[in-house]
Amino acid sequence: MKPNLQTASSREIVPTPRYFDADLVVSRNATGDIRSRYGDPIWDLSSSSADGTTRAVLIFFSIDCSAEHDLALVIREQQKALMWLYKSRGPLRSLGTLLHANHALSILSEKAFERRITLFALLIDPERMSTEMESLNTTYLSVSKALIESLWRYGKELGLEVQIPLSKLKGQIASQRRSRSQNKQTPIIPSRVYCSILGRLISYLDEIERELPELLDAQRQCVAAYRALKSEGVMRKRVAYRAKMLAPVVASMKRLGYDPSCRGALDAFVVSQLALFQAALMHTIAAFSGMRVGEVSLLPLFGVEETFQDRGAVHYEIKGYTQKLEHGRKRPTSWITNREGHRAVLLAQRIASTNFELLGTPPVEGQEALLFATPKSAFRKKGSPKILKFQRRLIEMVCPVVTQVDIDELNELELSRGWQHEGIEVGKRWPLTFHQLRRSLSVYAHRSGMVSLPALKAQLQHITDEMRAYYADGYSRAVKSCLRQGALQS
Repeated sequence: MKPNLQTASSREIVPTPRYFDADLVVSRNATGDIRSRYGDPIWDLSSSSADGTTRAVLIFFSIDCSAEHDLALVIREQQKALMWLYKSRGPLRSLGTLLHANHALSILSEKAFERRITLFALLIDPERMSTEMESLNTTYLSVSKALIESLWRYGKELGLEVQIPLSKLKGQIASQRRSRSQNKQTPIIPSRVYCSILGRLISYLDEIERELPELLDAQRQCVAAYRALKSEGVMRKRVAYRAKMLAPVVASMKRLGYDPSCRGALDAFVVSQLALFQAALMHTIAAFSGMRVGEVSLLPLFGVEETFQDRGAVHYEIKGYTQKLEHGRKRPTSWITNREGHRAVLLAQRIASTNFELLGTPPVEGQEALLFATPKSAFRKKGSPKILKFQRRLIEMVCPVVTQVDIDELNELELSRGWQHEGIEVGKRWPLTFHQLRRSLSVYAHRSGMVSLPALKAQLQHITDEMRAYYADGYSRAVKSCLRQGALQS
């Protein structure tokens, strides 16, 4: 018999609930071996990540303060129980959705602890939740609604003996979401800025082609020197030996901007430059295919591209995976790209192939070498922090400074959204994101009159009817803006 916990407070001796068997299996790896059980303090869901390797875990509420240990244990167990039901019952949910849901519950667990009530007591109380919802972003609001619905559906199984006011709670969430900004769509890149970014990305391909042979050779020599150190004696001799081995590489890298006095270790410089190249290549592929960042990150190293001829012209087909609207499951798909996208794929293959060769780690079952892998594993995709780090460097290189003309064009296209809140200001560089490239490609391609909406639907993967209408609306506004500007100029 589970205790009645919905009214528990810190002044009461609260028994720790046991909602599910501690030995219940909650996750397995790619080969079917058990990774986590319900009773574990952390659930390892790494096998559900996009590449099956990247670390992904669910961490539950806990505190170090022994005076409040009983209440904290109850809150943690309630979080685990609700997450298990959310994960295992109902529709199949993607890893990203599960991570967002658990993060939202962690925030609400902290709020419940501050109020000295249990998590369930907070979730079923409209007045308290109305206050706490204000601190949740839109994503967490959405998953909170689904979590409360799970609690309502399985409340008796969890020992709740009160009626949950589901309609009122859902109404509060809906009201809170309506009070937020109505237009959260990624902005279209203004035409001048868009042309400038594409032009600079294409020019950067030439620079990458020139410098890549030296960088890859430097990478090979750095790895060879590191491995040779293992056969040497004391550290002082090792350092001298390595410096002697890499002297020609240092001279070569100085021509590419390496300064030993302020740029740190040589191998770190090489890895950083290659990562910057990869960031540029990822953005170029996205710009000339319409891929999402997650789709670019999952491109395989081997068999990533095929060419075919149609009407006397050579065309390039990039073959990869999509997970959007697939409940987190990878589905093979493909995109058509142009010559610049093709060049970017070939250059990325040279980097990834060298990394794959130097690491020499064979894949385990379920792994596939990636086109944009981390330097330490050919099978692990780059994490968001690393992508953002080098994206910021890329912005300084390829994005022009915003002018008032660009703001005026944005206001024509998007009906004035308060652009400064999104980092778009006159005198600052355009704050580029992957999805801007995707959306701008779709709008400008359709605006050209050469690409139909059905063709866009096939190219962009899983674009819904609602999104088709949205892109068409963006296109119509772009056309009206263009006509108005033409009238003013004439």
